[in-house]
Amino acid sequence: MGQSASQQSLKHKEVADLHAFQGDYLKALESYKNALDSHLQSAEKEDPQIADFLIQIGSTYLKLSRYVDALSYFEKAYEIYSKNLDALDSHIIIACDKIGWTYQRLNKLDKALEYYNKSLSMRTQKWGENHNSLSNLFNRIASVYDESGDYEQSLEYYKKSLDLLLKQSSNKSIHITQIYDTIAITYEKQKNYTEAIQYYSKSLELSEKTFGELCPEAATSYMSLGMVYFQQEDYSTSLEYNLKALNLFQSIYSENHKDVATCLANIADILEKRENLSEALEKYEKAYRIYSQMGERKIAEKAILCQKIVPILLKQQANMRALQYMKESVAIKIRLFGDHHAEVAKAYLELANVFRTLSMEDEARLSWQKASEIKV
Repeated sequence: MGQSASQQSLKHKEVADLHAFQGDYLKALESYKNALDSHLQSAEKEDPQIADFLIQIGSTYLKLSRYVDALSYFEKAYEIYSKNLDALDSHIIIACDKIGWTYQRLNKLDKALEYYNKSLSMRTQKWGENHNSLSNLFNRIASVYDESGDYEQSLEYYKKSLDLLLKQSSNKSIHITQIYDTIAITYEKQKNYTEAIQYYSKSLELSEKTFGELCPEAATSYMSLGMVYFQQEDYSTSLEYNLKALNLFQSIYSENHKDVATCLANIADILEKRENLSEALEKYEKAYRIYSQMGERKIAEKAILCQKIVPILLKQQANMRALQYMKESVAIKIRLFGDHHAEVAKAYLELANVFRTLSMEDEARLSWQKASEIKV
């Protein structure tokens, strides 16, 4: 005896859930669509469970960064929920959140705010103004304002999120430290370094109180504080904090961890500003070697380091080494941006200058020609 449509739908969904758990989102997508097709054979046209499948399919498209497809499914689900469920049903609220998030990924910030505010209105009506779920929503609204460059509004919502977290008896310190850091970053964008230092320091204090002094969160706070002082050109204090961060990262992780590399690069920036080029070069190259062990995950960071290493090598007249790094920079930028991007043209021009320094005129002309052929 064959399976009923509902049994087939359930079976497809179980397979889809397994594929999603395993990270195979293409197969999950196929199985979720099969589950929906099976369900449609016996369901009413406006059955809210259809919308449940649409949400799952849209969420899988999100995992694949296919935002337009995701949005289409979320909006269909929202329409079905709105017609068939109570106006404050949690399914409608979740659909609003997903639509808002997808519009944000598509950089349609006004539409993202529209749906986040719908969610906010429904949540406050349904659960009150101090419900736990509002903290995360305030963060999302703040991030939209941040992306649009409205830092005052962004800070207002980040602080609303923080106030809610601080009121909750079950608050998790890790979430509070994250909000402190986010507020500090926003103040940095405003060049309000005094407030940025205050919130990074709060994050550091809470991290050490919660997790002990030997924790990644404290190391990250030290590094962040170091970079604020760097922006203020207080290189001595910046170096002090970055060295503390480096010592912590090296104690917590292996010598070849990405955070160690980031810290080494920061320290190199400081040393270069202080004209200590030999030590700066040593740190840059050590960071470069660490990133090189991580394959494609850190090629953007490698490109940045190449740009910093080459001028120092040229000043030291280590021209052949400079050429090696400059060629690597070109190759990385082609992998990152493709053959016809402005960054690739710029890299070819810089490579040409290195060739000329080495009196390699034919190679220099070829690099100039490649740069000129890129239409930007």
